[in-house]
Amino acid sequence: MDNSDSLKEALRLHRAEDFAGAEKIYHEFLRAEPDHVVVLSSLGAALFAQEKAGEGIVPLKQATELQPDYAPAHITLAECYVAEGRVDEAVVSYSTGLKFAPDSLPGKIAFGDLLFREFRINESYDVFLSALALEPENGAIIAKVAMAEFFLGRLKEAENGFRQAIELAPKLAQPHWFLSHILLLNERFEEGWAEFDWRWALTKRQPPEAQIRKPIWDGTNLEGQKILLWGEQGIGDEMLFSTCIPDLLERKNPDGCVLVCDQRMAGLYRRSFPSLEVLEVDKSAGMTWDSSAVDFDVQISIGALPTYLRRSIDEFPSHAQHYVADAEKTLKWRRRLDALGTGPKIGVAWRGGFEARTRLSKSTDLMMWEKVLSVPGAQFINVQYGERSTDIARLKDETGVVVHDWDDFDPIADPDEQIAQISCLDLVIQVSNASVHMAGVLGVPVWNLIPFIPEWRWSINRDYSIWYPNMRLFRQPEQDGWVPLLKRVEVALRAYMEAR
Repeated sequence: MDNSDSLKEALRLHRAEDFAGAEKIYHEFLRAEPDHVVVLSSLGAALFAQEKAGEGIVPLKQATELQPDYAPAHITLAECYVAEGRVDEAVVSYSTGLKFAPDSLPGKIAFGDLLFREFRINESYDVFLSALALEPENGAIIAKVAMAEFFLGRLKEAENGFRQAIELAPKLAQPHWFLSHILLLNERFEEGWAEFDWRWALTKRQPPEAQIRKPIWDGTNLEGQKILLWGEQGIGDEMLFSTCIPDLLERKNPDGCVLVCDQRMAGLYRRSFPSLEVLEVDKSAGMTWDSSAVDFDVQISIGALPTYLRRSIDEFPSHAQHYVADAEKTLKWRRRLDALGTGPKIGVAWRGGFEARTRLSKSTDLMMWEKVLSVPGAQFINVQYGERSTDIARLKDETGVVVHDWDDFDPIADPDEQIAQISCLDLVIQVSNASVHMAGVLGVPVWNLIPFIPEWRWSINRDYSIWYPNMRLFRQPEQDGWVPLLKRVEVALRAYMEAR
């Protein structure tokens, strides 16, 4: 087989997604012609497709050095850098590739997506706009432009964009999901909850109730019927939606109520709702359970309860919830905190989010908290989950400020322990993560520090939470505006201490 025939065969295999077969031929070809730019680039693409991005970087860099204006090599090299977590190099490669191929729609979309994930919103907005210029009626790209507008605070423009995207591509989940954010932030609940149902399509999962062939509750009176609730999403959202349970029991009159929930939270719900029947599931095992273990007549995901129980601002709780922490664990934490001495015990957490973009938007550096944590008279207690010892040690070493921490429990593995700890605090000050919901349901006063564009649950202008009356909201005045926000918190904390 001559070289031209071998390349044709490699191309056929590549298109058939037999990347290993194509890779083999590319290697053989390059032994004879080691400087063939197109084959080097194709080899890099085949390696990337086999999740061998690190190996793919080598031939792709060689291709770009041999022919600096060969755009496909730069763009595929950028994809390899992204897979390897080398974001800055990816940005350079995308920029270079698109300079030589300004009409590469896939390249522009991939570049915009990378910038968006890295929360470089202004840059992603510009890239998405340039992509839209190539296909002005592309609903998916219109949605991406609107997403960037959303995080830039242009909510009216974003809403118009999402509606246009939905009109052009009605089955595309992303614009529906982000439209629900705008509607709920603005407390337009009826339409907002309807769009919120698109969360299942966005995550490409079936709603939990689709696993069992029983009717889905439609919001009508439940007298004579037993309802099953499916816990969904993370621990924080599960707690948030569980605040609808008292209203369900009081207003809809079920003969019984069963909650299928994360096993780590079962104790909290059993203590707080004695009439509730709780079924524990291990979410890490796929949230499966034996449906024969309980009888019920209708069912619904817990995240759908607000559709029927939070339709107007008047239906949100007017007084703080008071969920019940474990008594034995609470006694242990009370003794620990009392041993620290006098002064209010104030919990702090400075990081939130698991997905890269939300983590970047919701998290702070603990060093930024120095002046807040230097307010005299208080004892500051860590309620941050995950790795926190390095941050706490650095703060102490560089400033002398102490945040008390105990490493004999894992808040992620045992949130019931952290719930007990938080129940003993006088105040919690933190960015939004699961522990802010723990303070919310326990009725502990909590100051929630939220980004310029908050998550849907925190409304758009209020200085308190409609979900948790014991929660005060501190909002960034601008994108990444943690410094002025923390200054406000410092002033508020000094006033709090003086008032005591």
